[in-house]
Amino acid sequence: MKLNDITNYIQSICQNISTVLDVDVTVVSKDLIRIAGTGIFENKVSEKISDNSAYSKILTTGEPYIFKRESENSCKVCIHNKDCKELADICSPIKMGDDILGILGIAAFTEEQKNKILSKDQELCEFISSMSNLISYKLDELYKEEIKTVEQLEKEEIEKAIKKYGNNTQEMKQVAKALNIGIATLYRKVKKYNIPSGLTSIGSYAFKGCNSLQSVTIPDGVTSIGDSAFQSCYSLQSITIPSNVTSIGSFAFRGCSSFQSITIPSNVTSIGKSAFN
Repeated sequence: MKLNDITNYIQSICQNISTVLDVDVTVVSKDLIRIAGTGIFENKVSEKISDNSAYSKILTTGEPYIFKRESENSCKVCIHNKDCKELADICSPIKMGDDILGILGIAAFTEEQKNKILSKDQELCEFISSMSNLISYKLDELYKEEIKTVEQLEKEEIEKAIKKYGNNTQEMKQVAKALNIGIATLYRKVKKYNIPSGLTSIGSYAFKGCNSLQSVTIPDGVTSIGDSAFQSCYSLQSITIPSNVTSIGSFAFRGCSSFQSITIPSNVTSIGKSAFN
């Protein structure tokens, strides 16, 4: 996630802060590129600031910082020292969890502005921190929307593949192969996205010998589990059998030695030979 994804929103935040506090406002990315700004900073958007600046220090500490030019050692080695007109800054990191994405800062360019912000430095420090959190929240919401979009695309691809290849046991294997995922993963996604796969049975030998299979959730539409369907799935620890299942074939779960427990639905009326031995 990058602040560059929401630069228009960040610029509007800067404008609003500037209007309220009557100071210039800027946002710098974690690679020290200015991505938004008001007043003097507006013409410096896209410029890189000095690696020795106070902003660089915030990327290291991850803490808000109150900058006073006359006592700031970093100013002495900054390449922009002679041209810089900033007298005081109050800055806050923009964080997403433990990651620092950038820095939001307000700056005073006159003695009047300097005295104004430094007289309320703690209150303004908290205010700038809250605005930084607002930017983080906006970026997080954008990220969640993108995740939803990706999941929707995945759901559509699964639906297309089922429509193309069919939905019986062997055809679902073709679906999984076409999507480059395992058959167990396919069933989990069908369940996750509530896709009406139309699958009504788990065919004989469908998962026999799938030693890496650890858990399975069978779609609700399934009514029967075929012979040896999960035989010798030694790592299988849990399986959810839907209430619609009425028959379980012979040797269906034989050799599933890692089973901790299994619940057989009350609708099951037929269980084949050695189904669970």
